[in-house]
Amino acid sequence: MMLKRSYLSLLVLSALAIPAVADTSIDQMFSQGTLKGELRLFDFTRDFDDTTNTKHDTSFGGLFYYNTAKVNGISFGTSFATANPIWTNDSDDVYGLVARDANGNHDSVNRLQEYFVQGDWWDTKFKLGAQELRTPMMNPHDIRAIPRTFRGFSAENKSIDNLTLSALYITDSMGWSDNSFVSVKEAVQSELARAGVIADVADNPVYALGAKY
Repeated sequence: MMLKRSYLSLLVLSALAIPAVADTSIDQMFSQGTLKGELRLFDFTRDFDDTTNTKHDTSFGGLFYYNTAKVNGISFGTSFATANPIWTNDSDDVYGLVARDANGNHDSVNRLQEYFVQGDWWDTKFKLGAQELRTPMMNPHDIRAIPRTFRGFSAENKSIDNLTLSALYITDSMGWSDNSFVSVKEAVQSELARAGVIADVADNPVYALGAKY
């Protein structure tokens, strides 16, 4: 963990130390950044037979993204996510759009969704930090109130027309209704447990290579 933090700090300091030779200066890096957001209202219900209690969430919140302008190909990004229970019935169980409090009742989710440093060079986008990923294995599942997000390193190259090459090194994950990251091991074990499978998963990061044509 200390190595990852030191590496990220080094990249940040290096980015600020680079003299601006492009159109955008370091002074303009933040003032010329981009901000976008969306509001989200979801309502999920699942009824069960016999003695299983009904699960029902109504969630209102949104996603808000900010990216700085690039200086010599380097930029920074962050996003905030929130999902808040409304119109809840205490007799219904939590479906999963929002969090559970200590008593198992509906609770709000407010979290930093992303925070990363990004470099764009040689037709390749390098990104280090917390980030949303949209790959077959790292799908954020946008049908939920808050997408999944991951922490690690990613690279995407588009040097060849119509061909995208990608590489991933992922150490942590945060689910739809979590307020903090957990290791890949814990995330996988939790997903298996939801399906009724109890397993001991190796405590290793995820490495992946991909190509899309």
